Amino acid sequence: MKLLQHLLYKLSMAAMHAAHWCRFWLRRISGDTRVVHGVRVLVDNGHGEVLLLRHWYAPGVWTLPGGGINQGETLEEAALRELHEETGYVARGIGGKIGIYQGSRPDDQVAAVFVTTYEGSLQLLPNIEVMERGFFSMNALPENISPANRRRVEEYVAGIRNSTNTRW
Repeated sequence: MKLLQHLLYKLSMAAMHAAHWCRFWLRRISGDTRVVHGVRVLVDNGHGEVLLLRHWYAPGVWTLPGGGINQGETLEEAALRELHEETGYVARGIGGKIGIYQGSRPDDQVAAVFVTTYEGSLQLLPNIEVMERGFFSMNALPENISPANRRRVEEYVAGIRNSTNTRW
């Protein structure tokens, strides 16, 4: 069983990597020259827990909510939109920026922000993109969390803010 879980994790990580590369190249082909293309949102529920989710295309990996920044959209707008689309929560604004991180290419970066004030209820049922959502202790994250997302949670817990030039 452990071998099967490990294989699912590896395949899911490969699927996420492929999705990010496709997003990057589609944006380049369309003439988008922005450097920051993606955003991840750390939702802190105030009880030492962080919200993680699993996508259908990568079922073996837990990640922070987030996604691509649309043309003409600010980083904050994208973060709030993705948070609502993937979780059902509505936040009036972000609490701050954990940092901006280097993606797999030099001209592709991902921002990580945090939210501590939000309203609404967590979507419990799967949708077309997200298969599962849940809160996890920031000090006991699941083994199969994305390594980059694990680092963002650890940085948040350590009080790191506005980090730059770090590998995603």
